[in-house]
Amino acid sequence: MTASSIDTLLGFTTPELVFPDLAGLDRDGVLRFFAREIARVHPDLDAETVLARLEEREALGSTGIGHSIAVPHCRAEAIQDAVIAVGVARRGIDFAALDGKPVRVFFVVVSAASEPKQNLRCLAAISSWAKRPENVERLVEARTREEILETLASSS
Repeated sequence: MTASSIDTLLGFTTPELVFPDLAGLDRDGVLRFFAREIARVHPDLDAETVLARLEEREALGSTGIGHSIAVPHCRAEAIQDAVIAVGVARRGIDFAALDGKPVRVFFVVVSAASEPKQNLRCLAAISSWAKRPENVERLVEARTREEILETLASSS
């Protein structure tokens, strides 16, 4: 992964938006959880609006891209900079992924509606990260927020 991809992933998230154990959630619960947590950390965002936009995007087709990864994403008018939340579900969650396998790693992106390039930069950074299958395993093995951030920073 290039340094700019790492910078993008780490630059748009914070420890408060890293979740090492998404146990007991289903597809709808994952979207609801992330919408609520992103709005909690970024009070300019409304959780119900974020949830509605994430659900609208999922209705177009699952953002479960395969290889145990999903990238739910949407745009919002209320922010200037993109936000990336990261979550790990060790047992996997049925997210109607393209390969039919459960999702274990979630990158949830909310980007500024006024900055369409932000969304593309975030998705490209995640795609670059996802090209190395061992990255998923390393992330799933991480047990704390700090370990997840360290894993993202050291993924190459």
